Amino acid sequence: MPGELFDSVAENLLQNALAKAHQLPALRISVSFQPDAGGRLTICDTGKAIPQAVAACLFATPVPSQNGLGIGLYQAAKQAERIRRAEGFPADVGDALLALAEGDVAGYEAAARSVLASFETRIEYLEDIPVADTVLALQVLAAQRGLAVSLRSPLLPA
Repeated sequence: MPGELFDSVAENLLQNALAKAHQLPALRISVSFQPDAGGRLTICDTGKAIPQAVAACLFATPVPSQNGLGIGLYQAAKQAERIRRAEGFPADVGDALLALAEGDVAGYEAAARSVLASFETRIEYLEDIPVADTVLALQVLAAQRGLAVSLRSPLLPA
């Protein structure tokens, strides 16, 4: 994930947690960052979960709240969309990353299969080793989010 997108999402999540803690002094917030495999930021609190109907809209539309306009995660999704369409960035890789960010298993699977198909038609590979390394990295990210799918190819480990 590009640094500017990570920073935007992280800042939004932290601001939301702090605003919630200001309203609910007994609220406990934990923040952790694990740098392995590209990094993973986790922000949790002991408050009530947002309703499922609201969660489903978080990346698709602004979701007004008591403390703001509700555009932070929506803007992050729009930034991811712009990166996905950037010249020179493989669109199917961008699709896979966006699907992972949105928790879209079907979208991720379609995009990951497209990335894998692009590797299977290549005649040149980095270091002359025929492996779908981008797919391997995507699968690690997907597994961390509970979204990994079964992919088979001679270019992937059995």
